[in-house]
Amino acid sequence: MALAALLALFAAFGGATPFTQTTAQAQSPPDGHIAFESSRDGNPEIYAMNADGSGLVRLTNNSAADQHPALSPDGRRIAFVSERDGNPEIYAMNADGSGVVRLTNNSADDRRPSWSPDGRRIAFESRRDGNPEIYAMNADGSGFVRLTRNTADDADLNPAWSPDGRRIAFESGRDGNFEIYAMNADGSGVARLTTYSASDSSPSWSPDGRRIAFQSDRNGNWEIYAMNADGSGLARLTNNSTHDFRPSWSPDGRRIAFMSSRDGGNWEIYAMNADGSGVARLTNNSAYDGAPSWAWGQAPVPPTPTPSPTPTFTPTPSPVPAPTFTPTPSPVPAPTNTPVPAPTASTAPAPTNTPVPAPTALPAPATSDTPVPAPTASPATAQTDTPVPAPTASPEPAMADTPVPAPTVSSAATAEPAPTDTPIPPAPTDTPLPPTPSAPEPAEPTPTPPPVVAAVAAQDCEIRQGMQARLQSVRDTIT
Repeated sequence: MALAALLALFAAFGGATPFTQTTAQAQSPPDGHIAFESSRDGNPEIYAMNADGSGLVRLTNNSAADQHPALSPDGRRIAFVSERDGNPEIYAMNADGSGVVRLTNNSADDRRPSWSPDGRRIAFESRRDGNPEIYAMNADGSGFVRLTRNTADDADLNPAWSPDGRRIAFESGRDGNFEIYAMNADGSGVARLTTYSASDSSPSWSPDGRRIAFQSDRNGNWEIYAMNADGSGLARLTNNSTHDFRPSWSPDGRRIAFMSSRDGGNWEIYAMNADGSGVARLTNNSAYDGAPSWAWGQAPVPPTPTPSPTPTFTPTPSPVPAPTFTPTPSPVPAPTNTPVPAPTASTAPAPTNTPVPAPTALPAPATSDTPVPAPTASPATAQTDTPVPAPTASPEPAMADTPVPAPTVSSAATAEPAPTDTPIPPAPTDTPLPPTPSAPEPAEPTPTPPPVVAAVAAQDCEIRQGMQARLQSVRDTIT
């Protein structure tokens, strides 16, 4: 019955209520800081604060319950219980909440860690062998040792290591109701320290190892008591109509922190002098605050501000949209298409400058009917129509150059080899004229070297003029 009542009370501690701001007021706070569990943010998490209640820091942030913190003697590490991996296991982390390490891995429950004074070992309770027993392990989770062996299902719970490291106090129901016991660090030499019909539990050693504080319901409700390490010198430290639980000594031994529901029915952290005087409330929250653990040092600076710079990385994606292919539209304006027609227009007029077609219209000397010598000058016979002004071009006695090969230099003259067969009727000579202008016009790439064409045309003109002069002289002789 006593065990069932105690477990029911412990289960009631897990209630969660909304978060409200924490305030703390204490008189002459000693050195050190306090770790505790709280459901102020929705589920039980580990927090830390200075001994006067200031500097509140949240150390864990997990959707599962984190509970039962235990500060190492130097205040640099915290062992705690977490259900983050499915069932209650022992974890450890730095005092600022960093460096979380899982120390136990068992399908049964592991709870209530307690550091050895040198920080090298951790005692805890576990159900791994069927009923709750006390175990110890190295601070890294190795070297498991079972310290208690009780066949009854009456539980050995809440170990607390003595300051000299030689003894471990714990609570046990092995004798019918929960009492305070002590044993050697190896599990030997078990001694019962309290003997009362009510329940006594949650022992805590004073830093000098001379006193043990604990909770008891021997006077009708749960209160904080203290006694000598051998069980003598019992003193009641709290006297309240509500419940006071879980005492924890300050590192200098002058004060004791504990949890109480005295102010409105919800659980808060308080501190008092070692004789029970000078009670001060350290937390003030509508949610549950409990299970204090006191050690040297100051509450750590919250590591949570460091993530705040991370939002500054959101601007970095913004440059990425900046090159959102806005440059790609720039190639779209294809002015390159407009210049293409421009040069084509300029090239079109160039072929119209071909001077060759004009001289080709000369071969129309139909009058030169009789003279046999005329055939030799047949290339110039086409000039008989136009040469009226041309005779003024002066006589060219060097008619010995009459050879037609000269006209073959021009592209236009090459079309006249057919007339060299003696005076062919003028009609055929008129017919070639249309093709000759049309043929050179499209196929005349020669405009590229205009000086050569001009020279050839000039020479052809001179030859034709000389031919006309000679023909004229022949006519004159005939007449």
